[in-house]
Amino acid sequence: MLKKIRSYFGFTRKEQRGLIVLFVLIILVWSLRIAMSFYDFSDAQKMDFAKLEEAKTWQKNYEQLVKQDSLRMHKEKAEYLGSKEKKAERAKPILFAFDPNTAGTADWQKLGLSKKQAAVLVKYTNKGGRFYKAEDLKKVYVISDDFYASIKDSVRIDLTLFAQKTEAQADKKVDSSLLADITPPKKFISFYDTLNVELNSADSVQLCMLPGIGSWYAHRIMEYKKKLGGFYQEDQLLEVYGMDTVRLNRFRPYFHIDTTFIQKIDLNEVEFKELLRHPYMEYYIVKAIFQHKKEQGAFQSVAELKDVRLIYGGLYEKMRPYLKISEKD
Repeated sequence: MLKKIRSYFGFTRKEQRGLIVLFVLIILVWSLRIAMSFYDFSDAQKMDFAKLEEAKTWQKNYEQLVKQDSLRMHKEKAEYLGSKEKKAERAKPILFAFDPNTAGTADWQKLGLSKKQAAVLVKYTNKGGRFYKAEDLKKVYVISDDFYASIKDSVRIDLTLFAQKTEAQADKKVDSSLLADITPPKKFISFYDTLNVELNSADSVQLCMLPGIGSWYAHRIMEYKKKLGGFYQEDQLLEVYGMDTVRLNRFRPYFHIDTTFIQKIDLNEVEFKELLRHPYMEYYIVKAIFQHKKEQGAFQSVAELKDVRLIYGGLYEKMRPYLKISEKD
């Protein structure tokens, strides 16, 4: 009986080890709590409070600097706008009666011209150039139509200074050296103003002259042109590998296409493999063409190609420029 009681209330060796480990853990936790009750956290708290105060001080200083910068920017903006308004006020044209033959740089600037524009007119009159009527001012390239319209009623030319000049002399041409000062310079003729490359006969060197076309694109265009037999419209260039609309539009004004250079294929003489090499042809289409020719005989015209079962309208229009029927002797 006692043995049964012991076996019921007793522990196995494994359970005894577990209890020992549990007691050890309880003791460690209890000891840690007692140790923490004696630890002084005042230093750490003081450190945290110091950092907090430092952060508050930095925030306050930052807000003050932002406010100062904002006030300074508003002040500078106001000064800038004020100076701009004053400048605009100073630049506002002042109309008054004047003689363009005797007007100085300051007079022209009051009327609304810039210092550089006024210098052109003064240089012209100082060299002996003369205005005989208000309309003569329109010959000067620095005078716009709007500016002339605003001052034409203020022009007062003293013709007594030119008593020896007759009315006929008023339209007389002045010396060409004087005209050089008031007439716009001749337009510079650039290389591209005269560039016009014929695409089907051009080599790679000529293609490289086109803007946006380097050796890589020139090689691609030449290769595709060889496969096609030539180009018959500009947009075919978009079929060249890597070509896009932006690049094409860049050099479009500088080339043209002569369709007489297109290498045409004789429908009745061409070999199967040769026709298949054309970029617009597929195997089943070439096979259908040759089957039609076998059944119906030689083509009498290129238009008969439309009778081939697999030839659709779009393909026929694309291929038509490259096909021909040779006349037999």
